[in-house]
Amino acid sequence: PNKPEYLSNLGIALQIRFLRLGNVQDSAKAIEAKRHAVDLTVNRHPSKPLYLNNFGVALADRFRRFGDLVDIDNAIVAHISAVRLVPDRHPSKPLFLNTMGDSLLARFSRLGKAGDLTEAISAKKHAVYLSPKGHPHIPSYLDSLGSALRLRFSQFGDLGDIDDAITIQTRAVELTPIDQPSKSTFLNNLGNSHHIRFTRLGHLEDLEVAVNKKSEAVDSTPDDHPDKPNFLNYFGIVLCDRFKRLGDMKHIEKAITMIRLAVELTPDRHPDKSIYLTTLGIALRSRASLLGDLSDINNAISATRLAVDLTANDHPDKPKLLINLGSAFHDRFIRFRSKEDADSA
Repeated sequence: PNKPEYLSNLGIALQIRFLRLGNVQDSAKAIEAKRHAVDLTVNRHPSKPLYLNNFGVALADRFRRFGDLVDIDNAIVAHISAVRLVPDRHPSKPLFLNTMGDSLLARFSRLGKAGDLTEAISAKKHAVYLSPKGHPHIPSYLDSLGSALRLRFSQFGDLGDIDDAITIQTRAVELTPIDQPSKSTFLNNLGNSHHIRFTRLGHLEDLEVAVNKKSEAVDSTPDDHPDKPNFLNYFGIVLCDRFKRLGDMKHIEKAITMIRLAVELTPDRHPDKSIYLTTLGIALRSRASLLGDLSDINNAISATRLAVDLTANDHPDKPKLLINLGSAFHDRFIRFRSKEDADSA
């Protein structure tokens, strides 16, 4: 009678290893173990919703890594089933709603269907509403809801969404003790929301808050934490924007240092390595445009070329990476008028 529980736990362990090391076989085995747990459990069993939720999470994680739409469609089906099997008073209902929202957001990011985004925000709002006061997961649900609202603002431009996102994520930060590991994530995400409002309205105050929050996130995260490269990369992006706004060289210097560290901390097999290399290339080109240092242009080309090489030809971001590489060659051509650079661009 305990076999489904053992299978689900095995799937969770394999999933953790997959997320850390990226071995596709771990993901496949995790999904199979979790699927088996679901199949062996009748709907009236109290653990069935949890097994469905865990199965959905594993499918969604594989979708984020490899992009197969069948995975995310099946993940959402599993999440919906988990949510429907439990009443609102069930203590895990907020968790199931929040993870369902995550999967809907993942599909929205791929297909751009507004209905997925609307349903995701609704699910995350419901998760917050159903959580009892003082519940330890409330900051996480608030932060996640804020990120969803920020995404909707970036797509449709309603200032009310980004204002609400900042208010909600500020609350998430305030509710989280300084020694909680999740604090750095909430700080980083709050910085993201201030940064995107800055890009829309141009208020320097938002940019400064974004820099401060992202600096706190980076400083409070050890180098071996899996989120550290992401925090470093986006801290570098914000610093680049401050450089463009204020023109102070120390900002672009620090940006390049942060992004380089993100690259160094990330193995080549990690799917985000190409993102960090691309950001590094853009930052180096920004400095080269001001100082005219050939080494910056050359290093920008090298970083951007490696980003292209690490990305599969059928990846949806491949065309964008090739455009960035062409732009880097164009920058060098403008400076030196090399026919080879012109052909490469």
